Amino acid sequence: MSSKALLSWIALLALIAALGSATLIYYSTTSHSTLATDVNTAYHNHLSLEMYSKDKNTQWLGEIKSAPDHALPLPLQQIYETQARLKSRFLTGMVEQTDLPQSYRNAISQLPLIANAKLETSANQQLQILFITGLAFAALTLFLSFYVWFMRTKHFSPLYRIVNTLRAQALNGAPLSVTPTNSDADVKRLTQAIHAASTSQSQKLASAAIIENYNRELKSITGSEPIVQHALEFIANEFNAPSVCLYANLKDDTLSLVKSHGVTPNHSIIASTIELCAANNEPQVQQEPLWLKEHEVEVKLQGRYCFPLTIGNHVVYVLLVGSAQALIDSQFEALEYLCKDLSLALAIYENIEKQQKAESALSEQLELTHHIINAIPNPTYYRSTDGIFMGVNKSFLALLDQFEVDVIGAKLDEVFDLGIASLFESKAHEIITTTQEQTYEVLLLDGQEQARELIVYEAPFFNENAAVAGIVGMYLDVSERNQLQRELIEAKDSAQNSAKAKSEFLANMSHEIRTPMNAIIGMSHLALATELNAKQHDYVSKIDTAAKQLLRLINDILDFSKIEAGKIELEYQPFSTEKLLDSVATIVSVKAQEKQLELVFDLDSQVPYCVVGDQFRISQVLINLAGNAVKFTETGEVVIRVTLVNIETGLAKIKFSVKDSGIGMNKRQQKNLFQSFSQADNSITRKYGGTGLGLTISQQLVKLMGGEIYVESEENVGSEFYFTLEMEVSDELCQAKMASTHLSELSATIIDDNQHALDVLSGMLTNFGMQVSSYLDPNKALNQFVLTRDLPDLIFVDWHMPKLDGIELITKLQSQVDVSKSKFILVTAYGRELNLTDDQANLVDGVLLKPINPSNLVDVIQNAVFDSPEVRTTISKKEQTISKQALDGLSILVAEDQPVNQEIAVEILSSFGAQVAVADNGQEAIDLVHSKHIDIILMDMQMPVMDGITATQNLRIEFDKNALPILAMTANAMEEDIQTCIDAGMNGHVTKPIDVEQLVKSILKYVNAETSSLSAAPVATQPEIIAAVEDVDEVIEFEGIDIAEGIARAAGNQKVYFDILEKFLSQQIEELINLKQALAIENFELAHSMLHALKGASANLSIVRLTEEFKHIEGSLNVRPPNASEIDELIKYVKYALEQCQKRRKREASKSLENVTKNNTEKGSNSQLEELIQLACALRDYDTQATELVDSISVSNYLSEAELQKLKTAIARFEFNEALMMLTSIKHVEEAPELNAGKGALH
Repeated sequence: MSSKALLSWIALLALIAALGSATLIYYSTTSHSTLATDVNTAYHNHLSLEMYSKDKNTQWLGEIKSAPDHALPLPLQQIYETQARLKSRFLTGMVEQTDLPQSYRNAISQLPLIANAKLETSANQQLQILFITGLAFAALTLFLSFYVWFMRTKHFSPLYRIVNTLRAQALNGAPLSVTPTNSDADVKRLTQAIHAASTSQSQKLASAAIIENYNRELKSITGSEPIVQHALEFIANEFNAPSVCLYANLKDDTLSLVKSHGVTPNHSIIASTIELCAANNEPQVQQEPLWLKEHEVEVKLQGRYCFPLTIGNHVVYVLLVGSAQALIDSQFEALEYLCKDLSLALAIYENIEKQQKAESALSEQLELTHHIINAIPNPTYYRSTDGIFMGVNKSFLALLDQFEVDVIGAKLDEVFDLGIASLFESKAHEIITTTQEQTYEVLLLDGQEQARELIVYEAPFFNENAAVAGIVGMYLDVSERNQLQRELIEAKDSAQNSAKAKSEFLANMSHEIRTPMNAIIGMSHLALATELNAKQHDYVSKIDTAAKQLLRLINDILDFSKIEAGKIELEYQPFSTEKLLDSVATIVSVKAQEKQLELVFDLDSQVPYCVVGDQFRISQVLINLAGNAVKFTETGEVVIRVTLVNIETGLAKIKFSVKDSGIGMNKRQQKNLFQSFSQADNSITRKYGGTGLGLTISQQLVKLMGGEIYVESEENVGSEFYFTLEMEVSDELCQAKMASTHLSELSATIIDDNQHALDVLSGMLTNFGMQVSSYLDPNKALNQFVLTRDLPDLIFVDWHMPKLDGIELITKLQSQVDVSKSKFILVTAYGRELNLTDDQANLVDGVLLKPINPSNLVDVIQNAVFDSPEVRTTISKKEQTISKQALDGLSILVAEDQPVNQEIAVEILSSFGAQVAVADNGQEAIDLVHSKHIDIILMDMQMPVMDGITATQNLRIEFDKNALPILAMTANAMEEDIQTCIDAGMNGHVTKPIDVEQLVKSILKYVNAETSSLSAAPVATQPEIIAAVEDVDEVIEFEGIDIAEGIARAAGNQKVYFDILEKFLSQQIEELINLKQALAIENFELAHSMLHALKGASANLSIVRLTEEFKHIEGSLNVRPPNASEIDELIKYVKYALEQCQKRRKREASKSLENVTKNNTEKGSNSQLEELIQLACALRDYDTQATELVDSISVSNYLSEAELQKLKTAIARFEFNEALMMLTSIKHVEEAPELNAGKGALH
C-alpha cells in the first residue's frame, strides 16, 4: 500500500474518532425513551431482516457490502441506520445488553468497550473519560487501520473477487460456482463450501426442472393407464433407467405386475425388496450390480430403487426403478416427489373414474326406473313431501288425459280438484308421520270426466339419512271389477248352490248305494248261518266277501276328505298269506276263466303262513295288477307269485309279483304308466277301457306300506309287476294248517298241460314229503300207466286239456288199468261250473279248484284219502266270531223306514239273542220308548214324519246318554253327517251296510255288557271288485271327450252320463264367462279356485280337452295369465260340445217317442198301469233301474204331460221318495198288491 493511501486511511480514522466522540457525547444526552425506541426498532428490524432474506432468497450480507447506502433496499437501509445509532448508545451505557436479541449481545460482547458507565458520572469525569477514550480510540484506529490493510490484502480482496464472480454468473444466468483458490485456508474452505452449495443448488434446480417438466406433461394426459405409461417412460428417460416396473398391492398383500417399461427383472430377484417396501411404506435401495437379459440384450443395473405409492396412508402400488448409474441424492429426492405426484394423480383419476362409473350407474338406474315405471300398467307416480309430483308413468297421464310437462313439478291441488287433493294430502301426512304405507279407496273423475273407482296404494321412500324423502303411489282401477263383483254375486251363489248340490248328490248316492249293499251283506250273513252244500256255501261266501270289499271301497271313495288329504289309513292285523291269495282269486279268477286264461298262484313254502299287515290294501294292489294282467292278456297265463326274500328278527321281507303273457309295453309306454287317469296310450284306453287310476292307486298304497312298485316288460311278450314289503311274522293269532305226517308216505302224479301250474302243484306236494312225478302230455301219461301198471296213490288231472281232457283220461285209464288203489283228483279253474253227471262224479275222488293254495290242497287230499271216497256235500254252519248269546236280554229299538233294512236288522240282532222292536220314523221311536223298556236305539237319520236328528234331540230332553244310548245308523258316512249326529246327542255311529261284528261290539260298548265272548280275530275284509263297462249301444264320438271312459265313470249308464254331461256343459258357458271376468280384474285367487273346480269336474266327465286346458292355465296362472281370446276359444268348444249333446238327446228322444207310440198302440190301458206299478216298485226298492224304466212311460190317462215331466225330473235327481209319492197318488198304483207286498210286516 502507498503512503498516500496510508495517510488517507489515518486521516479517515481520525475523522471517524472525532465523529465517534461527538456521537458519543450526543447520545449521552439523548433521553432514555429515545434509546428504548431505537432498541425496539432494531429488534423488529432484525426480524424483518430475517423475513427479507427468506423472501428474497439471497445473500443480504453481500448486498450490504457491495451496494452504496442509498442503493440499499428500504428494510436494509433502516436496519443499517438503527444499528449505527444503537452502537453509540452502548458506549454511553444507556442500555443493558440483556435488552437486545442474542445476536446483538454476542456482537457487543466482542467490542473492547466499557459499556457499564453510569449516567451519574460528573461532567469532568466524563471529559476525562472522553479524553482517555479519544486516545484509546485513536490508538485503536491506528491498530484497525493496520488490521484493515492486512485483512484487505490477505482476505477481503479474494472475497471481493468471489463476490464479483458470483454476481457476474447470476447476471449471465449461469450456474453459480467458484473455483477453489490457494489462498488462506479459511478462504479456501469458504470457496469449497460455496462450490459445494452451488453444485447442490444446481442439482436441485435440475431436479426441480424434471419435476416441473413431468407435471407440465401430466396436465395433458387423462386416464389411469395413460398416466402410468407416461410415468414409466418419463422416469426411464430422465434417470437413465433401463428397467421401470409398477406393481399393484392386492388385498391379500400380494404384489402383481401392472405395467413395465424396458427390461422386466425376474420376480424372484426383486420380490423381497418390493414386498419390504410395501410392508414398511418406505423406499428401499439395493446398489449391488445386477445383469438383466431380455431378447438377446444384456443390461447392467447399478442400482434398484423401490418407492411406495400411497393413497390414504395405504400402499396401493410399488414403483421399481432399475438405473444404469447410482442415483445421487437430488435424483432420489426427485423420484420421491415424482412418486408422490404420481400417487396423487392416480388417486385423482381413480376417484374420477369411480365418480364417472357412479354417475353412469345412476344414469342407467334412473333410465331403468323410468322404463320400469312406464312398464307398469297401473297409474304410478312419486311425489315430494311437499306434494309436488317428481315423476309419473304413461298410465297416470292417460288416466288424467294430461301431458307430462303439465304434471311434473305441479302440486296436488293443481292436478286434482280440492276435495281429492285434500284427501291425498291427509293420507300423505299420515304416511310421512308414521312411515307406514297406506291403502285406501277413492272415487275421482278421469280425463274424460268419467267416474273411476280406484284403490290407492302409497308408501314412503327415504333419502340417505333414512328420512322420508317423498311418497310413491299406484292406482288400481277397480271400476270394472266392482261392477263385475256385483254381477258375479249371483254367479257365486249359483256356484255355491252347485257345490252344495254335488255334496248332496254324493250323500244321496252314498245312501242309495249303501241301502242295497246293506241287504246284500245282511242276507249273506244270514244265509251263511244256515245249512248249505259246498257249492252254495262257496257262492254265498264269495258274495259276502265281494260285498264287504265293495263296501270298503265305497267308504274310501266317499270319504273324499281323506283322499284329498292323502290320509288313507292302514290297518295292521294278522292275516294268512293263503287267505290273501284266496281273496285275490275270488275277484280275478272269474275274469281269467272268461278269457280261458290259466291263473296260477305260486306261494313259496318258505313264506310265513301268517304275517301282520294290511291284508285289504295288499289284496287291492294284487287285484289291480292281476286284473290288468288278465285284461291285457288274450292267451296264455297270469302267474301271481309270493316269495320270501329274507327273514330277520321276526321281520319277513316278502316279494309279490304278477306276471302275464299279454301285450307288453315299450319303454315310452312304461314312463307314463303310473300317472293318474292314464294308460300306456289312448289306443289301449279305447280298446280295453278303464280309468287309468288302478296303477296310480296301487303305487301310492305300496309306498304307504313302505315299498315301491317296479315293472319289467317287453312288447308282445308280456309284463311283470312286483313289489317287496317287510311284515312282522305272527305266530299267535293264526297258525298254518300242516299236512298230516302220513302224507309223506304217499306218492302222486300230476297231469297238466300248463308248465307253471304243474310246477306249482308239484312244489306243494314235494313240500309235504310226497314222491311226485308229472306229465305235460296226457297221452304220454296214459301210455306210461298202461305200460307199467304202476299207479301212484294220488293222480291229479287237469280237466280241460287240448289233446285229452281230464274226464276222458280217467275214463280210459280206468278201463285199461286197475285203479282201485289210486285216488283221482280233478283240477279245474276257479269258478268253473262242474256240472258233473253221476257217472262222472263216480270217476273222481275230489275236486281241486285253481288257483291252488296249500290249505285247500291238504283238505282235498285228506277228504279223498282218509275221510271218504265221496266229496263232502255239506259244510257246517259258518264259524261265528261273536258269541250267539252276546246280546241276550237286551231290548233294542231299530228306527228305520226301509223294510229291507228293518228285516236285516231284526234278523241279525235276533240271532245274537236280542229282543228287537221296529219304528218306521222318529215319532214312532219316541212313542215306543215311552211305552216299553228300551236298552239302546239304532236310529236312522233320514226318515219321514220325524227324522232321527229331531227324535234324538227330543229324547235327550228326558234321557241322558248313559240312561238311553242312541247310535246313528245311516248310509251317510261323511264327516259332517257324523258330527251332526254327535251334536244332536247320539252316542256313536254305525254305518250302513252293517258290519255285524262292529255293530255288536258298538252295542255292547254303550250298554256296558261283557265283551269277553268276542273273538280277537276280526272279520277279514276282501279286495276291490272291478266292474266292467256296459256295452255302448252305438259308437258316439265327441271331439275332446272320451265317451267310453265317461260312461264307465257313470257305472256304465249311458243315459245318466249324457244327462250329467249336458247339464255340466250348459253351466260351463256361464262359468267360463265368470272366469274371464275374474282374470280381467286380476283376481287370481278366485280364478285359481274356479280353475281347480272346473278341472276336477271335467276330469270326472272325461272331457279330456277341457281338463288339459284348465290344468295348463292353472299351472301358468301366476307366471302368464291367459288372455281373453284363450277363454273365448274354450267357450266356443263348450258350445260345440253342448250342441252335440243336445243333438244326441233329440235323436234319443225321437227314437223313444217312436217306441212309445208303437208300444202304446200294442198295449192297452192295463199295460200302461203295469209299467207304472213296475216303476213304483223300483222306486220303493231304491233300484237305479228306475232311471231307465221312466223312459218307457208315456202320456196317458194316468199321467199328463206336465206330471210326466215332473216325474222324470225327480227321478233324474234321484229323489226317489218324491217320485214314489207322485205315483202312489194314482189310485190303481197305490192299491197294487205288488207295491204293498210285505209293507209293515215287521212292525
